[in-house]
Order: sequence, then structure tokens, then C-alpha cells
Amino acid sequence: MEIAQDVRELLVGSTTEQQLLQDMQTYHRKYCEFMTNLATQVSELSLAMCPESRIFYYQLQCAMYKDWTAAITDCAFMSSTCNTKTLESKLNTYEQVVARILRNDSESSSSPVVDVSKDSSMEQWIHMYEAHRKKIASSQG
Repeated sequence: MEIAQDVRELLVGSTTEQQLLQDMQTYHRKYCEFMTNLATQVSELSLAMCPESRIFYYQLQCAMYKDWTAAITDCAFMSSTCNTKTLESKLNTYEQVVARILRNDSESSSSPVVDVSKDSSMEQWIHMYEAHRKKIASSQG
């Protein structure tokens, strides 16, 4: 009797499952690169930011992490409606949200720049960010 030496051999039974895991790993690598780049950008801008903005970016990163881990965990189940296209969509949404927020920070405008997908968690963070920008603008002016 042959005993599986790798736990993955016990968990992955078909080539479809193996392909799903490889695709998930590819998207997860892209997500990790995105988060590393975001952390670098925030770090570079941190001296020019007020403490509330630094807290906001930290909370945004936490929200994206929670959303991502929930999606990738859901995607791992074959019976799930979540698939790698969902992961791709979420990653694109995160990129759009961050691009919009960083652009608004650099331009100090609150007009919508990007039409973000209907991802309620990200929309919630955008609205919180816009409220934060208005509060900062009113306290400075």
C-alpha cells in the first residue's frame, strides 16, 4: 500500500482540483504583491499623512485582507459559487479602490474617479474614506 507523503495528495483528488489550487495560488501571489506595493506606497507617504489617514489605510488593508481570505477560503470548496474569476474580480476591485484613494489623496478631490464594482465591503470603505476626507478638509479650512 502506498501512503501519501504530502498532505496535498490526500486533499487534492483530481486534476481539476489541482488546477483550481494552482490558479488560487497564482491569484494569491498577485494579491500579496499588491498588498506589499500598497504598504510601500503608504509607508512612503506616511510622513505627509495625518494620523487619521494612516489609521484609515491600516483599516483598509485589514478589510481587504479579511475580504480576500474569506473569498479564497470559499473558493477552495468545489461546491462553492466562488471561483477564480471571483478572485480576479476582487483583486481588480482592490486595485481600483486603492488607485482612486491614492489619486484623491494626491489631488485632494472627492469626486469619483473610478466606477468600482458592486462589492459592498469595498464600497463601505470608499464611503468611510470620503467621509474622512470631508472631515479633514473641514477641520483644515
